[in-house]
Amino acid sequence: MPDHRTKALLVSVGESPEPVINTIHELRPECLCFFASEEARSMINNDIIPKLVERPPWMAEIVIGDAHDLLACYKAITGRWTELQKNWRLEPGDWTVDYTGGTKPMVAALVLATADDSSGYRHAGRQINPWDELAIRERHEAAILFGRGISTSDVQPEQIPQEVRSEFAGKYLDNVDNRIRLPLYGSYKILELLKDPAGLAFIELWPQIKLLLDSRNKTILAYGLEPVKRERFEEMLKLACRISGVNEGAIPGFPDIIL
Repeated sequence: MPDHRTKALLVSVGESPEPVINTIHELRPECLCFFASEEARSMINNDIIPKLVERPPWMAEIVIGDAHDLLACYKAITGRWTELQKNWRLEPGDWTVDYTGGTKPMVAALVLATADDSSGYRHAGRQINPWDELAIRERHEAAILFGRGISTSDVQPEQIPQEVRSEFAGKYLDNVDNRIRLPLYGSYKILELLKDPAGLAFIELWPQIKLLLDSRNKTILAYGLEPVKRERFEEMLKLACRISGVNEGAIPGFPDIIL
């Protein structure tokens, strides 16, 4: 078995247990969460877990009643996400998501719900990075790192500070093209270690940022359907200004329109 273990794996369960078992054996996750329909739930305990050579220390499951309802699938995942992150003491980028099994709405919900916290996606035994093909996220930290000569989609080991080089080189390595790809948190962590003001501010404010990101993901600004509340927007604006060093008072305001 390989020495490297995946920190956390979220895997969808479809009609066959074999792809799930193979993925678990290959990645050897410390934390494992199954995402399954009510119909496939029995497969977890009867056909998958008994056949695992090495059982992860931490396991959980997310079960969806209607596997063909995208919104229900999305809410089922996000409803457990914060709890799992807290209980398993996970950081952004610790998750690998495998969506080989399950319905199309389940697969779509997995990608949408885990966009900010996963380090990579897998399908049919292959490492997938959907952000290479879908311009969904515009990442401010990519521009900052690029200015330092670092591409977040192809980081060289020597560009990573010594303190996290071994960890990041293993955690964020894409097994398909052997490139190190940094997620949001990983990018700013490097900036912090490089003493960049944006990175220092981001890591200091990360607990607040994470709460706002979780809230944002449920709104129309990201993947949800909820409206954005004024107070939430103002919190996001203040944090963004603090991280970027922009004076909030210098931002042009919209004129008042009297009808």
